[in-house]
Amino acid sequence: MKKLLSFAIFAFLFCIRLSGAAAVPPAYEERDLRSAIIAGDSGRVAAMLSVQPELADNSALIRASTGGQANIVSQLLKAGVNVNTDSVLRGTVLMIASRNGHANVVEQLLRAGADVNLATSYEGETPLIAAAKKGHTNVVALLLRAARINVGTANRDGNTALMLAQRNRHSDIARQIREHEAGAEAAASEEKFYSFNDLLDSIERRNLRRAEYI
Repeated sequence: MKKLLSFAIFAFLFCIRLSGAAAVPPAYEERDLRSAIIAGDSGRVAAMLSVQPELADNSALIRASTGGQANIVSQLLKAGVNVNTDSVLRGTVLMIASRNGHANVVEQLLRAGADVNLATSYEGETPLIAAAKKGHTNVVALLLRAARINVGTANRDGNTALMLAQRNRHSDIARQIREHEAGAEAAASEEKFYSFNDLLDSIERRNLRRAEYI
């Protein structure tokens, strides 16, 4: 009888121990999140962040943006990672996504309020310059829709997005940029009074679009 009672107590305590162990959430490490991002496993990333939200950091967002993982980028942004995270050498995550042609990631970052004009510290390139140089038409289209984008910004070599698009024979991108510049110029000129000298200046500069508008 004593043996039976001892066995019952042991079994009861063992069950309690198992129950307590099952209630403890799994402990994840940074490498686990890194592996899930590389694999593009957004479900696993979501599971990890629900248990350990502190895993969401700048390096995770940089990795997801580099790999074009739009769903994971969205999860990390919702977890509170800075949308203007900068990788120092490669620029912001918007710059990284733009350079790599990840239009889906660029769209996510812009929706979250990424600064479209932040340039790399070394080359002075903006996301628009990087995308135009690489020929990423869809990315350029998204960037041009962003409010307050500075289309005419030049990098440290003095090249603008339009110059690099023309030099690399990306005609569709060059057209997009010219149309954007023309539209911005027309909008800025709506309430401006032009003089006869402005007309002569436009003709001398062969700016027929501006001359016609005046």
